[in-house]
Amino acid sequence: MLVIFYFFNVTLLLLHEIESSYEKEWEILKLPGKITGFILFHIPILFLFLYGLYCIIQYPQRKMSEDAHLV
Repeated sequence: MLVIFYFFNVTLLLLHEIESSYEKEWEILKLPGKITGFILFHIPILFLFLYGLYCIIQYPQRKMSEDAHLV
């Protein structure tokens, strides 16, 4: 269930970022590098989304292996 909420949240965030590029948010925020800088800024964010998904998927497996050691 947590994975579904994570996907929903990431989808909304990605839709916001797509919309912000349509609205040329780099001009509004006066970011350096114009569109190139804006895109380069978002590449690490994509990796953070993927890493977060990896952590959520791995958490139940780690929890079960920790519980098995307690028995």
